[in-house]
Amino acid sequence: MPEIRVASEAGACYGVERALQMVEAAADGHEGAVHTLGPLIHNPRVVSGLAARGVDAVSSPEQAAGDTLLLRTHGTVPEEEARAMIVNGFAEPVAKELPLEYAVEMNNLIKLEMEGAIG
Repeated sequence: MPEIRVASEAGACYGVERALQMVEAAADGHEGAVHTLGPLIHNPRVVSGLAARGVDAVSSPEQAAGDTLLLRTHGTVPEEEARAMIVNGFAEPVAKELPLEYAVEMNNLIKLEMEGAIG
């Protein structure tokens, strides 16, 4: 029988490793629920391990309303929708610190800026 040897560099690619680290950090650092839009990777053991840590896969953004939603980068939602979610996610901590009327205006400006954005 031939010998099977595993290279020292075997494992997930950099992008997958980074995604796993980000999801694990989110699971450890948030009190609320953490979801991924679809399974993070195509490895049932890893997905089960994430589920055991409280990270579950949802099939639509609406299923994670009010919770933390992490997006895979290999295409799960239309690009425009994904960009809006990402921008709004980054802007949310800033908006929370602003008076309501300024936060509303900031969100309107972000939405306006996103319309017609390319690249």
